[in-house]
Amino acid sequence: MICYKGKVLTVDSNDTVAGYLVEDKGRIVYVGNELPEQYKNVQTVELGKKVLVPDLMLWMQSPMKRLHRWLKNSCSQAVIKKHL
Repeated sequence: MICYKGKVLTVDSNDTVAGYLVEDKGRIVYVGNELPEQYKNVQTVELGKKVLVPDLMLWMQSPMKRLHRWLKNSCSQAVIKKHL
């Protein structure tokens, strides 16, 4: 688990800039401006003048992954193979 402290661009609908991002095994478990007590003793990386930005390629692929997951869960395998 690693905590990043500094400017964190979230690319949400409000263009929020957070002060902390905590990741655990590649998954984001917290983003915000107040670090919760449970993460106070986690290894922290001070960003200094650097800015943490999301992987935009991964961000752009997410809708396609959600669509594929929805198709997989909602349609028969025969229909998926026919259209993909």
